[in-house]
Amino acid sequence: MICGNSSNSSSRSLKKEIRGYKKEARRTTSLDEKVELHKKAKELERKRTEKERIYLKRKMRLIGKKEEIISDIEARLKQEINTAEIFTIRWKVA
Repeated sequence: MICGNSSNSSSRSLKKEIRGYKKEARRTTSLDEKVELHKKAKELERKRTEKERIYLKRKMRLIGKKEEIISDIEARLKQEINTAEIFTIRWKVA
């Protein structure tokens, strides 16, 4: 299964860190510092987006596997059992 909790907490911590950089950039008066802080926030946003993309790709793969399994089970349930005479055995008790 997908590690939803660790992925979720990682995403939350990245969001928190991004907000911190943006907040700090708004408070600082130095233009160089503002630019540097915005660059850091942008890099973290890129990392977060990449992690989310990987998570969603894995999730879609699992959904596809689940649908495949369900289809297989449905096909098995719809199978008809037919009987046909293949050969006959005759015997006599003496």
